[in-house]
Amino acid sequence: MREEDVEPIVNLPELLAGIYDRAGYDYRLDYDRDPVRKFSPKVI
Repeated sequence: MREEDVEPIVNLPELLAGIYDRAGYDYRLDYDRDPVRKFSPKVI
């Protein structure tokens, strides 16, 4: 950005909610079930 440019204002919660709705995650994911595979801690 240049010095004279105005910083854009992004309503992030509204943007993410719109993406979530359009992607249909509430239809694809069953949030009542446990995940199919549980993650294990990374061993170094």
